[in-house]
Amino acid sequence: MAYSNTRYLDRSVPQGSILGPLLFLVFVNGFPDFISTIDNNCLVVQYDDDTNIIIKKNTLPEAIETCSLLYRAAKNWLSVNGLCLNELKTSCVFFRALQSRLSHPATIVLNGLDVLVEEKTRFLGLHLDGRLNYDAHVTGLCKQLSSYTFCLRKLKTMANRSVLLTAYHSLVMSRATFAMLFWGSAANLELVFRMQKRALRVLLGLKPGQSCRGKFRENKLLTVPATNVYRAVLFARKVRPWFEGMRFDHGYSTRRTVLMIVPRHRMKFFERCASLSIIKILNHIGDGALSCPIAKIKTMLKKQPGVEVWRERLLKLESLGVKVWPKTEQPGVEVWRERMKKLESLGIKVWPKTEQPGVEVWRERLKKLESLGVKVWRKTEQPGVEVWRERLKKMESLGVKVWRKTEQPGVEV
Repeated sequence: MAYSNTRYLDRSVPQGSILGPLLFLVFVNGFPDFISTIDNNCLVVQYDDDTNIIIKKNTLPEAIETCSLLYRAAKNWLSVNGLCLNELKTSCVFFRALQSRLSHPATIVLNGLDVLVEEKTRFLGLHLDGRLNYDAHVTGLCKQLSSYTFCLRKLKTMANRSVLLTAYHSLVMSRATFAMLFWGSAANLELVFRMQKRALRVLLGLKPGQSCRGKFRENKLLTVPATNVYRAVLFARKVRPWFEGMRFDHGYSTRRTVLMIVPRHRMKFFERCASLSIIKILNHIGDGALSCPIAKIKTMLKKQPGVEVWRERLLKLESLGVKVWPKTEQPGVEVWRERMKKLESLGIKVWPKTEQPGVEVWRERLKKLESLGVKVWRKTEQPGVEVWRERLKKMESLGVKVWRKTEQPGVEV
């Protein structure tokens, strides 16, 4: 056996120990406070040995200058504390609005080092791009879910239903719903839902392309969109005072009192924010989202009406004499002709488009109305000022007070 030479270390933790991660976090805990002394507007996000500095500036040159300053300061702080910076893993991303035409350089120089400016980056398992539309994350997620579905298909030949269901939750759903609060409002969420249905077909032994409608409800499984709603309600209940403060507070009992105020914004960039999407979900569910038991909400999401429920509703309508035609059995021309004949037998005249009543018919109708004592003025015979004055006098004689524009009642009245 070969042994390495013995050396004295004045600072270290045993590798693989339980206290190692905790001691490391305590060791680097002062780094955000050090960065805030240089720039109060930046935000430091740390997770173990992964550190991200978010800088917000009005112009691109100011952002690059501040980034260079903070990079130099961070490298000095790490050097003083006996740590080193992995420059090969250091990258930069410019976040901007979708309509922004701002162009950024391919690389920026930070303390003499050329740092690559990337269009997207990976942050704690979440792919972030400069536009924050999460297209890159959904694309990568669908590839992973496709691989997990292949694993389920291979596992099905040697495992029972219970083991497959465990693998479905641990592989597919755990990855498909990771960090869903952030990317759940993505426009291409439907792609992830399709991959979930593909995995469900393997789990239940369905044919490729066979409809999964009703299968989630029968097996008491949450769909990806339903899981997004469930996670949003869970998060809102954890920070309930903040969301309660977003309600309409005007002191009147109106329909919008139970709703929450959507923050005013100017760009679509803000609509992909997690807080805004959660408010929209809570307003759609109703007032019971924050007050009713969470188990009831989960049961409600699992028991969405399937095909059988809609069939029962149709049968009930038909038993009441209400005819409901499916899309493939819409009433044709003969049915509509019978309806028109039935209406005409009841004395209701229905004119086809080619037989609309002309001027003579309308004149006869006007004469009939006038014979009944109903005065109908034509456009050229509208009542003038004198007629309206007589009407006002008649109303006042009956005790009805009519104010003119110059005599409108004030606040006291």
